[in-house]
Amino acid sequence: MKNKKRYISFMAILALSLFAVFVSNAEKKTPFYFSKHFVISENGVSEDGMAQGGTYEVWFNDKGHYRYEVTSGNFAGDFEVWDGEKLYQYTKIINDMMIRDFSESGKKGRVIPHSYFGDSYEKALKNQSMGKLTKQEKKDAKGIKQEFKKEKDNGKISYSFTEDGVPLESSLESNGKMVHQLKLDLMEDISSFDDKMLIVDLSSNPNINHLK
Repeated sequence: MKNKKRYISFMAILALSLFAVFVSNAEKKTPFYFSKHFVISENGVSEDGMAQGGTYEVWFNDKGHYRYEVTSGNFAGDFEVWDGEKLYQYTKIINDMMIRDFSESGKKGRVIPHSYFGDSYEKALKNQSMGKLTKQEKKDAKGIKQEFKKEKDNGKISYSFTEDGVPLESSLESNGKMVHQLKLDLMEDISSFDDKMLIVDLSSNPNINHLK
C-alpha cells in the first residue's frame, strides 16, 4: 500500500488511501459525511510515469462508522471497516487482513478512511487567509461552488467545495498536464444504514495481523 501512496503524497489533503486517520473530537457540529454514501474517482501518474487510479465507495452510519471499498483500479477488492472499536484493513493482492483494536487504547478522536473526510475545507480557508491560495465563487444550477487555486512556475493546484464546504474536486497540473485528480462522483443520504456492512467476512482465510 505504500507504493499506492507515492504518487499522491503531495495531495495528502484530499487523496484517498487505505490508511485510516484520527481526527479530533473538538469539532461540535455533525460531520458532513455522517449517514451518507460516497463514490469518489481518482486518476494520476506514479513517479515512474505509470497511469494509476480507481473508484472508491464509502458508506457511513450516523455514528461515523463506515465501510470503505476500492471498486475499480489496480487495488480493486481492497476494503476497510471501522465498527467503533476495531479497524479492519484488507489488501486483496496479498490476501492480508490487518486488525487494529482501539477499544482499550484510550485514544480520543474519530476514525475516518482518509483526510478527504477531515478538515480540508478549513485548511483551504486558512491557506487563503495566509495568501497561499486564491478563492473564487461560482454559481450554477446546483448552487455556489467555492474554488481555491495556486499557480507557481509550471504547476497549478486547485480545490473546489460546495457552499457548505463539502469537497468536490482536487487537481494538480504540471507543465500543462494533469498529474493527479480526485473527484466526488456521488454523495447521497442513507436513510437506513445496513449494519451488516460492518461485519467482516473472513471466509477467504486471509493472513491476519493484530495491532494495538
